[in-house]
This record gives sequence, C-alpha cells and structure tokens, in this order.
Amino acid sequence: MSTFKIDNEQINSSVETLRTLLEECKEAYNKKIPESTQDKGQTHDELSELCNNLKTTCFYLGELINNSILFLGKTSDMFEKSDKDSAAAISGGDSVSSSTYDKNSSNVSSSAKDEQIIINENPDYTHQFKFYHKPDESIIIPPKSNKQGHRSADAYREVMSALDVENNFRYQEVYNPYYKGTTTCCNVYVWDVLVAMDCKIPSKAFSCGAMRDWMASDEGVKSGWVEVDQNTAIAMANEGYPTVAADTVGDHVAMVAPQRGADQGVYLSQAGWKNFDYLPQSWGWSSSYSIRYFYHK
Repeated sequence: MSTFKIDNEQINSSVETLRTLLEECKEAYNKKIPESTQDKGQTHDELSELCNNLKTTCFYLGELINNSILFLGKTSDMFEKSDKDSAAAISGGDSVSSSTYDKNSSNVSSSAKDEQIIINENPDYTHQFKFYHKPDESIIIPPKSNKQGHRSADAYREVMSALDVENNFRYQEVYNPYYKGTTTCCNVYVWDVLVAMDCKIPSKAFSCGAMRDWMASDEGVKSGWVEVDQNTAIAMANEGYPTVAADTVGDHVAMVAPQRGADQGVYLSQAGWKNFDYLPQSWGWSSSYSIRYFYHK
C-alpha cells in the first residue's frame, strides 16, 4: 500500500489561510482612500499583494485536491499489479526483487543494470513542504534513487528527472505564513535530490545560505563535500556526482546537471523563479552573482 495519504492538516490550514486572506481583501476593499495624496498607491499595492497570495493559495488547494484524485486513480492500478505479482509468486513465476530503503522501510527494486538506479515502489514525493515543520518531518521517498559507489551521469540525470521539478507542485511557489507572501522552493528541491542521491544533509543546513556554509564547513567536508571551481563542478556532474551551485549572498541554490551532447558551460536543474530540469546557469543567476560549487565524492 502506498504511504501517500490525504493530508487533512494541510487542507484545513489552506482553507483557514484562504478565509483569512478573503477577510483581509474585504477590509482592504472597504478601506477609505484618503483624500490627500499621502496614500501614494499603497492601497492598490496592498490589494495587488493580497490577490497574488489568494491566487497562490487557491492553486495550492487545487493541487492538493488534484493530487488526491490522481492517487485514488492510481491505487486501483497498484492493487491490480500487486495481485498479479502475488499470483506469479504463488505459481512459481518470477519473484519480485526488493531491498530496503531508509525511510519507513519502503520496498524498492533494483534495475538490472549494475544497481545504479533504485526504483522505489511506494514513492511519496509530491506533498507540499510545510514551512512550520523541520525538514526531516517533510522528507520524501523519491521515485528513484542512487547509492554512493554507483554513480553515473545517466543515474544522476534520471533521479532528478523523476522528481519532475517543472510540474511537481512540491516545488511550486507557495504562500509562506511567516512572510505573508510567496516563497520559492529552490532549497526544498536540492534537499530532495540529495536525499535521493544518498547524501542527505542535516536539517540545520536547510536554507540556501546555511546549506552552502555547511558544505564548506569541517563537518560538511567530513561528510564528503568538496568545494571546487566551475570546470571541476561540470566534470563531477558529468560523472554523476551530486553537485550543488550556491551564490555567496544566500539567495539561491541549484543542482548542477550533467551536460547533454555538445553543450558547454554550467547547466542547472532547479526550482525557483522558474522551475526547469535543464537550462544554462544564466537562467538561475545573472552575471552579477558570484557562485560557489560543491560536489559529494
């Protein structure tokens, strides 16, 4: 049975946020515009921000409901496959291979190729990250993972592709109650990729700046992280080693992706102002940023 469940806490929280935002919109709409020019467009800006937050919250609620509907549709297929596998095992057919993944003892099956890709039969990776929880309380079971000692560019690329950063609503901008505004999920995506690549980082290193600083620290070095220059970062990613790019300001983090074909320069896989699986680094940062690179050996 899948570990996915309809998260009533998130749905109730979103409904309450929506109710609060609607009340704030009503108050802002009924607000008397001062006769003087002292307002200087502040009322319009306030309404505009509230509308954007409403849009984000409605999108989030819709995705929660859609995700639940999709899950219900997939459940019947899951049980049908399970019945077929059980019947095959009873009749002496091919057995279903499995090993242990380190979250909730989820069953996984290894690919026939030299075990570079581990396919998790019961993935759980579409739930929205809860900003009021610790990262470990919102950890995923990725659809595919790759263990240390079995690195390759194809495996690295396949693990990131399976997380579907462009469409997975876990990585979409969300309403953050602490900021009363939207927040991008670049660090959530990098965190998830590192979980899937068997080099998970501690919760204290979850934010962009903290992640960069921890990788550069003695603790990060002892855990296998090495800071390198841009060319070495490209080379390591091309060999399948998880490689992270982070700016010196602490605004953003992204995964360095293996190059394709004759492509040159750094290519990223990221969540952020634009979510994408593979684009040049210029789509993640402007040239004014200074970027540091780390790979896990």
